[in-house]
Amino acid sequence: MNTLSITSWLSIVAIVMLAGVFVPVFTNSGELPFAYFQLMNWAVVIAAIARGYEAHKMGNMMIGVLIFGVIAVVFNPIAPIYLRADIWQMVDVVAAIFFIASFWFAKK
Repeated sequence: MNTLSITSWLSIVAIVMLAGVFVPVFTNSGELPFAYFQLMNWAVVIAAIARGYEAHKMGNMMIGVLIFGVIAVVFNPIAPIYLRADIWQMVDVVAAIFFIASFWFAKK
C-alpha cells in the first residue's frame, strides 16, 4: 500500500485551505473570519517549509529554496504582507498550483 508522507499530508491541508478561500465567492455568503486566514497562513507556511526542505534534501534547489521559500515568506503570519483581496486570490491559486505540482516532482 502506498502511503503519503507527512509532507504530502501538510500539502493537502494547505491546498484545501487555499481552495476554501473561494467558498464565499461561489456561494455568495459573507466573508470568511480573519481567524481562517491566520490558520491558513500557518498551514501554508508549515507545508511550504516542509516541501522546500524535502526538495532541498533531494537536491532540487530551484523548487526547494526559491519557489517554496517565496511561498513561505508571502504567507508568513508573523509579519504579514497586505495586498488587495483580488491579488490574494491570484496568489492563493498560484500557491495551490505549486503544491499540487509538487506531488509530481517528489521522488520516493
